[in-house]
Amino acid sequence: MRRMTAADMLDAWERACSLGAARRSLELLSGAWPEEARERLAALSIGARDARLLTLREWFFGTRIVGQVDCPRCGERMETSFAVEDVRAPQAAPAADLHVVADGTAVWFRLPDSTDLDWLEQRRNELSGDAAGARRRLLERCIEKVEGELSERGEEEVVSRMSELDTQANLSLALACSACGHRWSAPFDIAEFLWHEVQAWARRMLREVHVLASAYGWSEREILSMSATRRAIYLEMAQS
Repeated sequence: MRRMTAADMLDAWERACSLGAARRSLELLSGAWPEEARERLAALSIGARDARLLTLREWFFGTRIVGQVDCPRCGERMETSFAVEDVRAPQAAPAADLHVVADGTAVWFRLPDSTDLDWLEQRRNELSGDAAGARRRLLERCIEKVEGELSERGEEEVVSRMSELDTQANLSLALACSACGHRWSAPFDIAEFLWHEVQAWARRMLREVHVLASAYGWSEREILSMSATRRAIYLEMAQS
């Protein structure tokens, strides 16, 4: 992995803007892991992908994650804050041949990856509002061999085994509302969260480039090559 510069991240953001969610994440990962083929990154399990996105997030934005969430009971908006390490799950390398006996039926499968998520995104209209149908289609793509008839209970066992093998892909935050005391669990999607952060950062960075280029005549690359500290000082002087 290489540490992405401001220019690297801005380039990756621009390329990703017109892409779907799965491909956006791959674009960010390609910027941070340019030595790896795009196909190899796309074949990472969702948990392995998310582990890398956490690393990228930590290296570019820092170790602390701060967000906002609404209480599902009273609607109170509250801030949540945690360290990247708090949501980093152990990554056990699964065997190449994943096999389970589910409700008496032998099933061989692979873990879902970015190509599967992209496949689902391409069929968003077809599967709109049918979460169960989307889940089943995803499972069908990942099942490689079945000896016998796979029951609904067997499918649940396969899904459960997938979750056990790829824990990073199924993160939940334990939350408590300070206003009403309600406690609940909320999923945390690092891919979506990081993209929102990158979006906000990129727009802020372009505004800074505009101000400094207008004030001093510097090029975008010259401005982006500065440290954040120097850029902030110049920005303060340009706006005073």
